[in-house]
Amino acid sequence: MRLSGYPSRRWAHAFGARLATELSGHGAVGHLRINTTEIVQRDEIVLDGVEPSEAPGLAQPLRLAVSGANEAAIREPEPARNATQREADIIAGQISVTEP
Repeated sequence: MRLSGYPSRRWAHAFGARLATELSGHGAVGHLRINTTEIVQRDEIVLDGVEPSEAPGLAQPLRLAVSGANEAAIREPEPARNATQREADIIAGQISVTEP
């Protein structure tokens, strides 16, 4: 399913949560894994393992999940940042994964 643009990570998480809710009780899709890092790929929603007989039953839940994610993106403010990018870079520079 192609999207109109490249959604944010926040949108993808809202979409995944809403899709899980919309698919609750759909026995034919119980095998789907809803991992937002895999299901939203660039400007597409990709559902692996959907059988042809299951596809028609996914249309409405997908529409509702997209609509819900869009509403959440508009309605809910962006969370406050923990630190500025400069502060985060300074902290990251103090972390070493190699042994001295």
